Amino acid sequence: MRSLLISCIFLLAACSGGQKTTEAPAPTLVLAARIETANANVYELSGVVRARQEAPLAFRLPGEIRQRLVKAGDHVQAGQVLMTLDPRDVEQQLSAARTEAENAQANRKRLADLRGKNFISQQAYDNAATSAVAAQAAMVQASNATGYTRLVAPAAGTLMEVTGEVGQVVAPGQAVAMLAYDGEREVEVFIPEVRRANLVTQAEARLFGSGATDKATLREVAGAADAATRTWRARYLLTAEGRNWPLGATASILLSAPNTANATLKRVPVAAVMDQGQGTMVWVIRDGKATPTPVKPVRIDNEYAYIATDLPSGTPVVALGLHLLKSGQAVRVRQ
Repeated sequence: MRSLLISCIFLLAACSGGQKTTEAPAPTLVLAARIETANANVYELSGVVRARQEAPLAFRLPGEIRQRLVKAGDHVQAGQVLMTLDPRDVEQQLSAARTEAENAQANRKRLADLRGKNFISQQAYDNAATSAVAAQAAMVQASNATGYTRLVAPAAGTLMEVTGEVGQVVAPGQAVAMLAYDGEREVEVFIPEVRRANLVTQAEARLFGSGATDKATLREVAGAADAATRTWRARYLLTAEGRNWPLGATASILLSAPNTANATLKRVPVAAVMDQGQGTMVWVIRDGKATPTPVKPVRIDNEYAYIATDLPSGTPVVALGLHLLKSGQAVRVRQ
């Protein structure tokens, strides 16, 4: 009886094991995008809104900063006092120069009387007259220096930064503030080396995050490339509404290339392309499966990768999670 029971148990186990089936893995959930036709003649460069005129401000004299009357971001008027230096040394120099000028002038008058009586030579009098003129000029310079202890705004504008602090000893010409003049605004961008030769002068500017646009005209290009980035600094002058764009804001310049060699250029989100050492590819979604397809990269901006491919516009591709896929893997597009 016991042997019969054990035989039944093994028989049931064998039967249940034979009925077990292997289920197919669930399709991988992916984010998809579609291949779009891109304008091969238009490319975009990101930049910063700057004032047409900017100037570092500095004292003409060395000294210790006694007062700082402004802060970064303040709007100032032409002639407004921004900082002052300790004036004691300059005032002492003026006092000494004034005394020297008075003595030289008195000596000139005394020698003039003696020369009138022919008691001294003409050369002695001329030397005294020259010394009086030089002493007077030195006094004027010392008087002007008293005004140089005040740093004033050369024009109306906005202080982009203020680095001078009370108690700081500064050298002549050492910048203590940066003034962006009121008026015209520009977008500063950096031109890649491959675009430098065919750079156009007219472009469209866009203010990031607001949708505002303006016409822009190339005003200047740096004479040499940046040693680190190998790009050329360029400034595009805004002509209308752009004059009210905030300083330091992010903006972009849309430029048109003169050639049309890549007439079939396409674009996909940057995350939709990958290169694992076998060339650049996208994962095309067909019949619920992902298949890697080679493409030729042309350029990349902040959002899109521009590619040359025979894949038609509208073709769905995987836009997120490419490194987790295998060729022919079943996928499910997230709605």
